[in-house]
Amino acid sequence: MTTFTPDQPSLVSLSLDSSHLAEQYDALSDLQFANGRRLAAELGIQAGHRILDVGAGTGRLAEYLARLAGSRTAVAAIDPLPHRIELARRRLGPEARLEVGVAEDLSAFESASFDHVLFNAVFHWI
Repeated sequence: MTTFTPDQPSLVSLSLDSSHLAEQYDALSDLQFANGRRLAAELGIQAGHRILDVGAGTGRLAEYLARLAGSRTAVAAIDPLPHRIELARRRLGPEARLEVGVAEDLSAFESASFDHVLFNAVFHWI
């Protein structure tokens, strides 16, 4: 098994991201958001569930998931792009756990600490 380390070269360059691109992504991500809502419905997310949104982008889905779960503290979200996490922080506030991070390394979270882990429109980046 190969273990991911953050210093490994990536097939995807994250260095070109900007706050402008993050805002454009947020404005144009309706299809991904709609698919994420369908995914949440299929998973049966409801009040009291704890959720990790991997590849959360600007937090649109994480905000929706927090409403379903009944609390912004029920949702944690990671994305490798700091500008997108910044938009997510503005959207969700200080209660939610929003961090710059990658799907290949979830070691910041304790084992079995979530009821659901979502990867919405993310697999092609991994």
